[in-house]
Amino acid sequence: MGPTLFLILAVVVGTQAGPIDTLSRETQTCARTCTGTNKFNYEQDKTYEFEYISKTSTSMVGASEGQADLEVTATAHVEVISKCELVLRVDNVRLFDTDPESGAKRDSLQTRQFQRALEAHPLRFSFQDGEIEEVCPAPGEQTWVLNIKRGMLSMFQNSMDDFSRDQNVKEHDVTGSCDAEYTVGENGWYTRSIRKTKNLMGCTGRHGYNTAIQGTPYRVPSKIQSLPIVKSTHECQQVINKEGRLQGASCTESHIFRPFSRESSGAVTKNTQNLKFLRERNGVSSPPMVSSRAKLMFEHANDIANMERSRTDTESKLREICQSTSTDIRPDTPKLFSDLVYLMKSLDADLLKQVYQQVKSTTFCSENQSRLRKFFLDAIPMVGTSSSLRLLTELITSNEVNGIEADMWMTSLAFIQNPTKDMLKEIVPLLSQSKGMLSVGTLVHSYCRVVSCDNDNDVRNIISELESKIGYGCYVDDTNMKQIIIALRSIGNAGQAETATSTISSCLARNENPTEVVLAAIDAFRRLSCDADRSSILAIFNDKTKDSELRIGAYIALMECPSTSFLSRVKQTLETEEANQVGSFIWTHLTNLMETSVRHKQNIRAILEDDTLQREFDMDKRKFSRNYEGSFFLEKLNTGASLEGNLIWSSKSFIPRSAMANLTVDLFGQSINLFEIGGRIEGLEYFLESYFGPNGYFSEDDVKESTEQAIKGISNKKFKNIDTRFKSTMDEMKGNLYMRVFGNELRYNSFSGVKDLSNGNNFNFLDFLIKLSKNHDYSFTQNIMFLDSSMIIPTSSGFPLNLTVNGTATIDLKASGRMDLRKLGTSPRSVSINGVIKPSMMSVDAFVTKSGMKMVSTLHSSTALQGNIELANGRVFNAQLDIPRQKMEILNFKTSFFTVHHDMEREQQMITENRKTKTVCTGDKMAKITGLELCGEVQFPNASLKADAPYFPFTGPVSLALDMYKRDTHTSYQMEARIVNGVTQTQTFTRLRTKEEASMRLGFNTPGSTVDRAFAADFILRKEDKTLEMNMISPWKKATFTGKVQYDRNVKHLSGKFDVDGKTLYLMKSEIKRSRKGPSYIFTPVVEIRVPKTKSRLQTYITKKAIKYRPFLSVKTPVKELIAFGGSVEYRPSSSATVDLTLDKVVDKPVKIFGKNTGNAKRQRIQGKIDIRSPILTTKMQSNIAIRGGKALNIRTQMDYIIPKVIRDKVTLNAKINRAQTKTTTTIKGNTNVGFKLRPEYNFQIASSMSHNKKHSEGSMEITYGANKKDRTKRLFISTSVTPKLAWKSSNLKSDFQIQHPASGIDMHVRIGHKHDKKSVDSSIIFEYGNKKSISTSLRLKNKSKALTSITASLSLAYPGKEIVISNDLTENNKNDFTHEISIQTAKNIRSAMRTNLRRPSRTEYEVSTDIQVVGMKRVSLAGQLNIDPKNFLAQLEKGNERYVVRYVTQYTENEGLIFNGELQYPSRRITAEIEGRKKNPVYNGRIDIKWNADKNEKDRLQLNAKTMYEGMENIESSISLTYPTNTLTLNLKHVGGKKYVSHFDMKWDTSKVIVLDTTFGIKEAKNSKQVKGTLKMSSPFRGFRSVAIDSTTQVDSSRYTTNMNINWKPIRRISATVTMKKPIRWDALDASIIVKSPLKGLSKILA
Repeated sequence: MGPTLFLILAVVVGTQAGPIDTLSRETQTCARTCTGTNKFNYEQDKTYEFEYISKTSTSMVGASEGQADLEVTATAHVEVISKCELVLRVDNVRLFDTDPESGAKRDSLQTRQFQRALEAHPLRFSFQDGEIEEVCPAPGEQTWVLNIKRGMLSMFQNSMDDFSRDQNVKEHDVTGSCDAEYTVGENGWYTRSIRKTKNLMGCTGRHGYNTAIQGTPYRVPSKIQSLPIVKSTHECQQVINKEGRLQGASCTESHIFRPFSRESSGAVTKNTQNLKFLRERNGVSSPPMVSSRAKLMFEHANDIANMERSRTDTESKLREICQSTSTDIRPDTPKLFSDLVYLMKSLDADLLKQVYQQVKSTTFCSENQSRLRKFFLDAIPMVGTSSSLRLLTELITSNEVNGIEADMWMTSLAFIQNPTKDMLKEIVPLLSQSKGMLSVGTLVHSYCRVVSCDNDNDVRNIISELESKIGYGCYVDDTNMKQIIIALRSIGNAGQAETATSTISSCLARNENPTEVVLAAIDAFRRLSCDADRSSILAIFNDKTKDSELRIGAYIALMECPSTSFLSRVKQTLETEEANQVGSFIWTHLTNLMETSVRHKQNIRAILEDDTLQREFDMDKRKFSRNYEGSFFLEKLNTGASLEGNLIWSSKSFIPRSAMANLTVDLFGQSINLFEIGGRIEGLEYFLESYFGPNGYFSEDDVKESTEQAIKGISNKKFKNIDTRFKSTMDEMKGNLYMRVFGNELRYNSFSGVKDLSNGNNFNFLDFLIKLSKNHDYSFTQNIMFLDSSMIIPTSSGFPLNLTVNGTATIDLKASGRMDLRKLGTSPRSVSINGVIKPSMMSVDAFVTKSGMKMVSTLHSSTALQGNIELANGRVFNAQLDIPRQKMEILNFKTSFFTVHHDMEREQQMITENRKTKTVCTGDKMAKITGLELCGEVQFPNASLKADAPYFPFTGPVSLALDMYKRDTHTSYQMEARIVNGVTQTQTFTRLRTKEEASMRLGFNTPGSTVDRAFAADFILRKEDKTLEMNMISPWKKATFTGKVQYDRNVKHLSGKFDVDGKTLYLMKSEIKRSRKGPSYIFTPVVEIRVPKTKSRLQTYITKKAIKYRPFLSVKTPVKELIAFGGSVEYRPSSSATVDLTLDKVVDKPVKIFGKNTGNAKRQRIQGKIDIRSPILTTKMQSNIAIRGGKALNIRTQMDYIIPKVIRDKVTLNAKINRAQTKTTTTIKGNTNVGFKLRPEYNFQIASSMSHNKKHSEGSMEITYGANKKDRTKRLFISTSVTPKLAWKSSNLKSDFQIQHPASGIDMHVRIGHKHDKKSVDSSIIFEYGNKKSISTSLRLKNKSKALTSITASLSLAYPGKEIVISNDLTENNKNDFTHEISIQTAKNIRSAMRTNLRRPSRTEYEVSTDIQVVGMKRVSLAGQLNIDPKNFLAQLEKGNERYVVRYVTQYTENEGLIFNGELQYPSRRITAEIEGRKKNPVYNGRIDIKWNADKNEKDRLQLNAKTMYEGMENIESSISLTYPTNTLTLNLKHVGGKKYVSHFDMKWDTSKVIVLDTTFGIKEAKNSKQVKGTLKMSSPFRGFRSVAIDSTTQVDSSRYTTNMNINWKPIRRISATVTMKKPIRWDALDASIIVKSPLKGLSKILA
């Protein structure tokens, strides 16, 4: 016994052993370490007293008249135990709030309780020279008390390294983990002031959420880390004396609810804190022991705010609901239901059950007992406490609640916000029900997301109970298969089944198990940790004899926890995979992962993105399994979304076996899986082929028989006979469907065979119809809290700011009626339907903010409808709609505002000035027509003139009402439709129908009304005499149409007269006759409509050779003829077309238009004449156009025009266009001459050409003007050319643009060149202007590296009198020996340079030497030996009081590119340099910023910024900016290619001198149109060349040719020309117009 006892003791002691000093320090001190810095100087064994005041106020700034205040005052004692060990004690605590009636400050009713809690325990904390590293609360310290003390200590904290300079640091305090900016203010004789600000939006670990929405956190470098609905500001001021002690601190914080706020107005919470030093004294109290540790950050606690509610309060609220809902549901009902839910949260299990027994008794609410019980039952799943779950479980297991309602209750468990351990114990009995297992598993997962469940016995017991449902060895048969599947899926929901992996693996290992069981077992691993054993799944994936559906399922499960080794195995599998289904799925899944934006898949993407998949598979979407994914993520906004789906085939099926769709959104650090739906079906292909195939049971001939049999009833026996007939050996049809929300599986349904689909019983359709034909009453009442979420924002005082939204709804629906459909399938068909629907009400009560301010919104509706529908004999349709109420409340909406003072609320009037009330009704006219009047009323505060008011609806209460009134004595609306053919027994008006008549009647009436609303319309067709009659009678109009119809082989005729009220008669005739003449048919159409005093006709003559139309139109008044139009249009196929039209009576003399087109497709000739004579214009125009096979166009036009007393002239236009094309090149040349007989100085000539092939494109245009064609000074010449040779690996681009205008002295030439390959880049832009003046810039980069690195780069800019060259060289002299030199040359022999040599003698040792030569300064040489990352260089030398510093930081990432920051500091000067180079395809960015007097003069700097986007010739964009002390020069270039070439170039210098050049050229082709367009715009500061713009557009479509050209120069100089020719263009008929506008005197506008 002795040795055994000794061994046991040794083991126990060994397990508890550790370093004695470490154990002692952990229990005796809060500070784990102590810093060596001495920024602060608090003396040991002294106590420092501070006065602390915190005030929080909430109001609707700019609108509410009151506010809710909360103020805390206390004395804070900071005891210094040691340098890094301090204790906070609080006393003299008082709590003040606001009297809700008077608004005055008062002692809060909770002051004593509040004081006891804050003064109960001292708080020990670790103080690391200003930074509070940890706090060590005493046992029993409540979370909310600790948060308030955290707020006090946050004011005491200062995280700066020293007080001499500004700093940006990462700081952790009660507001979260934030970037804090410390700014050193002015120093006094005895104190220094420090200002601290934070961007609270960028803080992490800050917000808390109480919501049913469940997400997975992720982290990205974004400034938005939380829901941006609150705009928060935070600023603190600290005063520190020369001894290094805090003298005082003040903090101001504001939170503005962004929606509907205006600047500083809106829902605002302001918080101010003051900490003032009072005195110091000797001595400290005995510090408390260290029992726990916590961070200074705010801790979110899910405590129930008020547990003092009693059973009496709950019963009182139930009685209020009983009385309020006894007759109807009113607008305040949802508010009552919401109050009931919150009251029930405070009841324990016994009290809750006692209240339920009271509700069940008939004495508690005898007149409304059933409805009240429904209210109570609806509230139980909304309460979400362990007590409510116990009652919920009892009611379900006792079957008091069953069916759909029980399913809804169990589903609600998945949305409980903060489940507790007690809840898990209460719901264990639900595991006895299959539908309860999924909900229990979900609740386990929700609980274990917050609390570690590794050693939780209650969780283990639940998992063990689920394992027992599976059974040892996982033996599956028909009796237990569904139970095993649901148990496996429940384990997958729980995600805490590491102990059950052996059971799950047994389900995978048994080859006899059905596919759906194996898939459920695989899916059970979906939430398990990656440490769980997945070898059984891997075995399935590797087994190529398994069905492809199983292998794909195994692959998906394994990819939840992918390792590098597994991914390598997958890639190897792809190379040898024989199953196309598996290979195609994995291929698509991996390729999607390489491009995914999903946050939690980025690690996998990083592994895969550098690899290449070696083999492709058949990707036919109709036959092979695939993974689909679409995703995006906006890092700046910290938001994104992804939609993923799987479509999986089995090797045994020709249709898909399973499918899945998943939608996930990423919002501000939380990834939320909104929903996932999926399912599988097996045996469907057999079902489809057996029943609907070529030899199927339901063949085409059996459709009628099958339909009749469906009415009698289809039994399972029939299906069995079909199966016997086909003697199938295939699997019986079976399948399942599931739905997940937030990753929790809520529903799972399955079926096996047709029995499950038909519920195993015969369905008799006739019995069903008989039941429908009887009267039924239906009542539905449902109460739901559809929204109960809050966002908790910690304030600097430690109080939580709650933004809460709570929504409840009550729906009450009553319906009664019958539906007789028994005669619908017989002839004649008849239907009878009648019923009543009364949706009593639906309303919503919602909180917008809950921390002193509350907004309540209510929506109410109450309507009723009653009616019947009848179809008699298949021909008579009758409908009747009754309006049982005089008034129906269609919609009623209102809002109210309250300030909250503890448990009391005070309603706010808000903005009362200029309150508006608008009432609108449809009026007497609509009431007379319909018998109904619809009225709407809206009341709202009009705050548009109040500058400091928030936006609507935060301006004040709003009400909206929409009601319908019955304004007549009628009881219903009746509608009738009759269709009668050959019936002689009904009478319409006074006419008796015969068998030779077909008639239809439509009718509407309101019986019993005082206003006649009878409406009827009849249609009668008499077959014997072929007459047609239509009659329409209404209280307002009567109309009759009588006519005759003829329809035979040679004549189609319709004519008649239309009589309105017996006063107005309209005649109509429409006819087309056909006659034969020889081998041809002649059609003669006639259309004539006679309206009083108007005549028109169109005659058509058709012969074998031509078609001729003769239109005629005449408009007359009793006095004279207003319009006379006539003429002829003749068309001869393949020969000619002639138009000869005359319009008279409009102007003085007839307007004549003549046109003729002759020729064929190869040669066409078009002639046109227009003759117009009027008092304002007389013109004659003749035009001849010749077209030759699409290769040439000649135009000769002459126009004589007279504008009386203004001008008389002749204008000639001659134009010629030739087009030539070879296999490789297209050339277009054109020449246009415009001449003016009396104004030759206006003459101009345009010569243009364009040539294009794959290697070169060029174009030119020359415009000469004036009377002397040989005068070369009056000339504008423009040319451009592009020679592109573009490829990613090697490109060579040349572009040239030239413009000349000798009269203005303009001669400009721009040349652009770019060349690059793998080893070099060479880009240049040269701009030549004036007398041999030029501006040029170039960028050259060359990689000469071979065995050793050698890279050179240069950037140059030259303009008149100045040349700047920036050079950069990097050379590797020997291995690990580099030389880098950057130089800037601003003039000849004026050069600044920095040369750096870097050697690495060993892996950890670096030698750096740098020579810096800046113009005007002495050479600076630095040397140092460093053992740090070379990307962060620091060399520092101090000599006496002098300090020399050289530092640079370089950073390169694929996303951020290359960033270089350098600094040179010595006693009299500080020089900084910033260089950035980024490549983010297709964008290249570069920036250089050099300041050589950074501390004294910001203007002494050289800045160079360059950005280039290169996507090939289709898209090139570049910008360069250079700033130095005397000037700033910017250059921008942009070119977009494709079907349209768009180029832009601008250059700016001397702040106001800018040259801008824009060109476009493109051909746009559509189905029936084509457009050729080119533009040139140029502006410059040079005289005579301020602004030039030229644009030309030619549009060809199905109806016309249009050419527009505009030339603009100088401020108001412009010439524009427009030529339009309508199609078709013929020699004998030309419709064209020419408009020329110019600034020349007397010739401002020319029309032809």
